[in-house]
Amino acid sequence: MPGVPAVQKAAAQQLWQRLEQKAERCKAYNDKNGELLIRQYEFIQAFLGSEADFLYQG
Repeated sequence: MPGVPAVQKAAAQQLWQRLEQKAERCKAYNDKNGELLIRQYEFIQAFLGSEADFLYQG
């Protein structure tokens, strides 16, 4: 950041680092939630049977 005063530059860098950390945490939560959704889906498929169209069978 050329031309930016040192105090503002340091503050911006610190805020950017915090933002990166929060983004990494969000990604980790998102990955974990995706795993949970997959496990729930697999459980329901195993519980109900593997036929996807069971609701529409007459």
